[in-house]
Amino acid sequence: MSVSAIILIAAALGLAILVWVHPERKLSEALGISRRQAIFLIPVIIPAIISAGFVAELLPSEEIGRWVGADSGFRGAMIAAAFGALMPTGPMLILPVVAALLSADAGQAQMLALLNAWMMMNAQRLLLFDLPLAGGALTIRRFTMGVILTPIAALLGLAVVA
Repeated sequence: MSVSAIILIAAALGLAILVWVHPERKLSEALGISRRQAIFLIPVIIPAIISAGFVAELLPSEEIGRWVGADSGFRGAMIAAAFGALMPTGPMLILPVVAALLSADAGQAQMLALLNAWMMMNAQRLLLFDLPLAGGALTIRRFTMGVILTPIAALLGLAVVA
Protein backbone atom coordinates (compact mmCIF):
# COMPACT_ATOMS: atom_id res chain seq x y z
CA MET A 1 0.00 0.00 0.00
CA SER A 2 1.33 3.43 -0.93
CA VAL A 3 2.00 6.24 1.51
CA SER A 4 -0.69 8.31 -0.22
CA ALA A 5 -3.28 5.58 0.34
CA ILE A 6 -2.32 5.29 4.02
CA ILE A 7 -2.62 9.06 4.48
CA LEU A 8 -6.02 9.15 2.75
CA ILE A 9 -7.34 6.23 4.80
CA ALA A 10 -6.09 7.83 8.04
CA ALA A 11 -7.68 11.15 7.05
CA ALA A 12 -11.00 9.46 6.23
CA LEU A 13 -11.00 7.59 9.55
CA GLY A 14 -10.07 10.73 11.48
CA LEU A 15 -12.82 12.73 9.80
CA ALA A 16 -15.33 9.92 10.40
CA ILE A 17 -14.49 10.02 14.11
CA LEU A 18 -14.90 13.80 14.16
CA VAL A 19 -18.33 13.53 12.55
CA TRP A 20 -19.30 10.68 14.88
CA VAL A 21 -18.43 12.62 18.05
CA HIS A 22 -19.86 15.95 16.83
CA PRO A 23 -23.23 16.47 18.55
CA GLU A 24 -24.85 18.21 15.55
CA ARG A 25 -23.59 15.91 12.77
CA LYS A 26 -24.67 12.44 11.65
CA LEU A 27 -22.31 9.77 10.40
CA SER A 28 -25.10 8.31 8.25
CA GLU A 29 -25.53 11.65 6.48
CA ALA A 30 -21.78 11.92 5.83
CA LEU A 31 -21.70 8.37 4.45
CA GLY A 32 -24.67 9.22 2.20
CA ILE A 33 -22.81 12.23 0.79
CA SER A 34 -19.74 10.03 0.25
CA ARG A 35 -21.82 7.38 -1.51
CA ARG A 36 -23.36 9.96 -3.87
CA GLN A 37 -19.92 11.36 -4.70
CA ALA A 38 -18.56 7.84 -5.34
CA ILE A 39 -21.49 7.02 -7.65
CA PHE A 40 -20.75 10.19 -9.60
CA LEU A 41 -16.93 9.97 -9.66
CA ILE A 42 -16.05 6.28 -10.03
CA PRO A 43 -17.58 5.95 -13.52
CA VAL A 44 -15.43 8.93 -14.56
CA ILE A 45 -12.19 7.99 -12.81
CA ILE A 46 -11.94 4.38 -14.02
CA PRO A 47 -12.18 5.19 -17.76
CA ALA A 48 -9.78 8.11 -17.25
CA ILE A 49 -7.16 5.83 -15.71
CA ILE A 50 -7.67 3.21 -18.42
CA SER A 51 -7.43 5.92 -21.12
CA ALA A 52 -4.19 7.17 -19.60
CA GLY A 53 -2.74 3.67 -19.95
CA PHE A 54 -3.67 3.63 -23.63
CA VAL A 55 -2.22 7.13 -24.08
CA ALA A 56 1.02 6.00 -22.45
CA GLU A 57 1.25 3.06 -24.83
CA LEU A 58 0.53 5.21 -27.89
CA LEU A 59 2.96 8.01 -27.02
CA PRO A 60 6.33 7.65 -28.70
CA SER A 61 8.79 7.94 -25.80
CA GLU A 62 11.58 9.31 -27.98
CA GLU A 63 9.38 12.16 -29.24
CA ILE A 64 8.00 12.95 -25.79
CA GLY A 65 11.53 12.95 -24.39
CA ARG A 66 12.75 15.20 -27.19
CA TRP A 67 9.96 17.76 -26.88
CA VAL A 68 9.15 17.78 -23.14
CA GLY A 69 11.76 15.51 -21.58
CA ALA A 70 14.01 16.45 -18.69
CA ASP A 71 16.75 17.50 -21.13
CA SER A 72 14.40 19.83 -23.06
CA GLY A 73 14.86 22.50 -20.37
CA PHE A 74 12.89 25.72 -20.28
CA ARG A 75 11.89 25.42 -23.94
CA GLY A 76 10.33 22.02 -23.23
CA ALA A 77 8.57 23.41 -20.18
CA MET A 78 7.00 26.15 -22.28
CA ILE A 79 5.92 23.60 -24.91
CA ALA A 80 4.34 21.54 -22.13
CA ALA A 81 2.70 24.69 -20.75
CA ALA A 82 1.18 25.48 -24.14
CA PHE A 83 -0.14 21.93 -24.30
CA GLY A 84 -1.61 22.31 -20.79
CA ALA A 85 -3.27 25.61 -21.66
CA LEU A 86 -4.89 24.07 -24.74
CA MET A 87 -5.70 20.58 -23.42
CA PRO A 88 -9.50 20.21 -23.41
CA THR A 89 -9.85 17.96 -20.41
CA GLY A 90 -11.18 18.02 -16.89
CA PRO A 91 -9.48 17.19 -13.62
CA MET A 92 -10.30 13.49 -13.81
CA LEU A 93 -8.14 13.02 -16.90
CA ILE A 94 -5.30 15.51 -16.54
CA LEU A 95 -3.39 13.67 -13.82
CA PRO A 96 -3.59 10.28 -15.54
CA VAL A 97 -2.40 11.96 -18.76
CA VAL A 98 0.50 13.57 -16.89
CA ALA A 99 1.34 10.17 -15.39
CA ALA A 100 1.31 8.70 -18.90
CA LEU A 101 3.56 11.48 -20.18
CA LEU A 102 5.98 10.93 -17.28
CA SER A 103 6.13 7.23 -18.10
CA ALA A 104 6.87 8.21 -21.71
CA ASP A 105 9.98 10.18 -20.64
CA ALA A 106 8.47 13.60 -20.00
CA GLY A 107 10.40 15.68 -17.48
CA GLN A 108 9.05 16.52 -14.03
CA ALA A 109 9.65 20.26 -14.36
CA GLN A 110 7.98 20.20 -17.76
CA MET A 111 4.93 18.45 -16.30
CA LEU A 112 4.85 21.04 -13.51
CA ALA A 113 4.61 23.73 -16.18
CA LEU A 114 1.88 21.77 -17.99
CA LEU A 115 -0.18 21.41 -14.81
CA ASN A 116 0.32 25.04 -13.83
CA ALA A 117 -0.80 26.25 -17.25
CA TRP A 118 -3.74 23.82 -17.24
CA MET A 119 -4.88 25.13 -13.85
CA MET A 120 -4.42 28.83 -14.53
CA MET A 121 -4.90 29.37 -18.27
CA ASN A 122 -6.82 26.44 -19.74
CA ALA A 123 -8.65 27.76 -22.78
CA GLN A 124 -11.64 25.44 -22.40
CA ARG A 125 -12.24 26.40 -18.77
CA LEU A 126 -11.65 30.10 -19.44
CA LEU A 127 -14.26 30.16 -22.21
CA LEU A 128 -16.83 27.75 -20.77
CA PHE A 129 -16.70 28.58 -17.07
CA ASP A 130 -14.50 31.50 -16.01
CA LEU A 131 -15.70 34.10 -18.50
CA PRO A 132 -19.44 33.43 -18.17
CA LEU A 133 -19.39 32.83 -14.40
CA ALA A 134 -16.64 35.13 -13.10
CA GLY A 135 -16.73 37.83 -15.76
CA GLY A 136 -14.10 39.34 -17.97
CA ALA A 137 -12.06 41.24 -15.38
CA LEU A 138 -11.38 38.25 -13.13
CA THR A 139 -10.81 35.95 -16.13
CA ILE A 140 -8.22 38.33 -17.58
CA ARG A 141 -6.48 38.61 -14.20
CA ARG A 142 -6.40 34.84 -13.79
CA PHE A 143 -5.03 34.32 -17.30
CA THR A 144 -2.44 37.08 -16.82
CA MET A 145 -1.28 35.52 -13.55
CA GLY A 146 -0.94 32.20 -15.36
CA VAL A 147 1.18 33.81 -18.07
CA ILE A 148 3.42 35.33 -15.39
CA LEU A 149 3.55 32.41 -12.94
CA THR A 150 3.88 29.47 -15.36
CA PRO A 151 7.42 30.40 -16.53
CA ILE A 152 8.39 31.06 -12.91
CA ALA A 153 7.03 27.67 -11.87
CA ALA A 154 8.96 26.07 -14.75
CA LEU A 155 12.20 27.76 -13.72
CA LEU A 156 11.71 26.74 -10.09
CA GLY A 157 10.91 23.20 -11.19
CA LEU A 158 14.01 23.06 -13.34
CA ALA A 159 16.13 24.37 -10.44
CA VAL A 160 14.74 21.81 -8.00
CA VAL A 161 15.02 18.85 -10.38
CA ALA A 162 18.55 19.77 -11.53
